[in-house]
Amino acid sequence: MSAETHAHDEDEPHVLPLKLYVGIWVGLMILTAITVAVSRFDFGLWNTVIALLVATIKGTLVAMFFMHLRYDNKFNVIVFLSGLLFLSIFIIPTLLDVTTRGAIDPLRDTGPAPTGFVTRPSPPPGAGHGHEAKAHGE
Repeated sequence: MSAETHAHDEDEPHVLPLKLYVGIWVGLMILTAITVAVSRFDFGLWNTVIALLVATIKGTLVAMFFMHLRYDNKFNVIVFLSGLLFLSIFIIPTLLDVTTRGAIDPLRDTGPAPTGFVTRPSPPPGAGHGHEAKAHGE
């Protein structure tokens, strides 16, 4: 067998041009800046979705190019994607639960009090428990 028949042997490392690595690194730095910029704004329920979207893009870039999944055996890509599928099966119901807790049972909602909601101030320590008479020696 000649060297040409083993040109794409799976044991050989796949070397990419330095320009591509630098470009991906710059893209990751831009996405990191976007993450920081987005964290300074309140998008309501979309905060988590935006953060996960940017993190997914960054993770995909790292996995595809720095971990060489783009050029690796396609079975490894299937294993990687199935792991992400099962991870999403655990994360999505949890996110749905957290974002809809107040809508399902508003009496047990632990969010901030509605505007105009009046609360009684808490009494000072020891007040109203019969400790006053004992403190004065009565």
